[in-house]
Amino acid sequence: MKQTMKMKKFFALCSAAALLGFSACSESDTNGPAATGGNTGEVVKTQFSIALPQRIGTRMDGTTVQESGNFRGMTNIRLIPFGSAVTTGTETPNGVMFTLSDITTFDVASSKTKVYADVAMPLGTTNMLFYGQATNATSDDFANGTLTVGGLTSGATFTDPTQVTFTPTAICTSAAECGGSTAGQALVSLLTSVAQAHADVNGVDVKWKDVTTGQNKLLYDQYQKFITLTTGSTYNVQATLEDLYFSLGSLASGATPSDYKPVAEEIRSRIAAGGTINDATKTLTLTAATYGGYPADINLPDGAVRVAFVSTGDGSFTAATDMTYGTGLNVPTLGTYAYPANLWYTANSSILVSKDQQSTKPAFTGASTWADIKALYTDGTTVAANTRSVAISDEIDYGVGRLDSKVKLANTNMYDHAGNIVDITNGFTLTGILVGGQKQVGWDFTRTAPGATLDGTTYTLYDKTIPFATAIKTTAPSDAVYTLALETAADASVYVALEFVNNGEDFEGASGIIPAGGTFYLTAELKPSAGTGYAAGTLDKVFLKDYKTEATFTIAAGTSGAVNTTGLGAATNYIPDLRAPEVELALSVNLTWQAGLQFEAEL
Repeated sequence: MKQTMKMKKFFALCSAAALLGFSACSESDTNGPAATGGNTGEVVKTQFSIALPQRIGTRMDGTTVQESGNFRGMTNIRLIPFGSAVTTGTETPNGVMFTLSDITTFDVASSKTKVYADVAMPLGTTNMLFYGQATNATSDDFANGTLTVGGLTSGATFTDPTQVTFTPTAICTSAAECGGSTAGQALVSLLTSVAQAHADVNGVDVKWKDVTTGQNKLLYDQYQKFITLTTGSTYNVQATLEDLYFSLGSLASGATPSDYKPVAEEIRSRIAAGGTINDATKTLTLTAATYGGYPADINLPDGAVRVAFVSTGDGSFTAATDMTYGTGLNVPTLGTYAYPANLWYTANSSILVSKDQQSTKPAFTGASTWADIKALYTDGTTVAANTRSVAISDEIDYGVGRLDSKVKLANTNMYDHAGNIVDITNGFTLTGILVGGQKQVGWDFTRTAPGATLDGTTYTLYDKTIPFATAIKTTAPSDAVYTLALETAADASVYVALEFVNNGEDFEGASGIIPAGGTFYLTAELKPSAGTGYAAGTLDKVFLKDYKTEATFTIAAGTSGAVNTTGLGAATNYIPDLRAPEVELALSVNLTWQAGLQFEAEL
């Protein structure tokens, strides 16, 4: 994987990143009376402009993240004036927080900037905080990304920067959504019903759980296998019950009835009650209206939902949303799966002022670089009574980082956990990317925002917007998938899981059989200190605001006839907890630092 090139390289405000003004609802509105004197606390009407990008686009492919140089427009634009540099986060603003009107469409041929006229600027202003959000063409939070923002509500009192926070937005926001899916609960009930099967055997009520290996080895072995089920999605439950139903077929319908045939028949009867059995094709289809679509019905990845068997009493399955298994693998709460971040802009800058209205002058309209425009503001760095134009000195940056993921096979001969060759004719469809270790950031879009007290909840981003449908089946890298993420802590590893659908035949992964058509996961660790060019204090974060991280994930080939613990041999049908260092890694990662981190990851 590779984290390269500052994202501002692709930011379309490149020629004049911000001549910014306090807004009203339109370009001609005013924000208050003109200054009657020269005292701090009064205001003066000024003219402000923001540099216009080349064009506006939409969508988390290259257009959504503005990889191609497009500009999507800007909304929720906030400007906060200060009478000094903002460094500690506890500075008191020099006036109220302003909202600039949205930037939507414009004529590039005739205009380079959007002008805000007759805006009342507090005297004594020397610095500004700027925030803006890229405009979304749709309400799809998976496609556009989203963040929960604190402290920037329009019209709210702004006390100091420490009140501003940016938090991953959970996909499930209530217990009812996360654990109360109708289909999810029905699946748990069906599993429990099957586990508690019992029947009359020669006048004795025999429970499936009590059958010993000496009494009937097939029933015993199938029970021990059944209660190890850990993934509770519709697909995985259906595959498990289908396998169980047909595995017991010879016992239930054999020519020589076993004493325990009634137990097998009852198990199969309870499974059949959940759907439709096709004996010719040996398939089970669960009733869609009752059991279908989980956990897609709550917008979570297939491997997120876990079940556990509790052996107390007659034994039962329970939904596991936050627990620890014997393997030491933690299960994240369903409420900590979050949407990708969305595109935010930020600046913390001093200002330049002019006593003239610069926007109408030929030197302004004809300027081709930001330096040319800044050179027009020659009357100091503080708003005075005679100020008529203001410019933010620094360019606007992206407030978030970006992961560019590409995937390929190490070889056209691929082997599973048991060393068997895997058919890759139809390959593996990439359906999602999960990024662990995401936490709330503060007013400067970092975990170390000065003065801020930040929530420590760890989120896992789920990006299911894959801009290509081509299956992974060659040694050439796929197209990139772009995922926006918040900046991470210095020297902190980030765990990433890739979600695939198996388009071929069954193969053996680390957690058992990955069935044809089934979803599986491969995991990688991105470790900053492993990067070539690593520099403590500067380039030491996997995700860095205003940078992109490019990653090429290579699925290791494995070895014929050997036990393989990487590549497809490390595939799981559940999502490992990307918060925990105990996860089994399918990839080894080599990093190279350029303007950011660079990763070559072998799965």
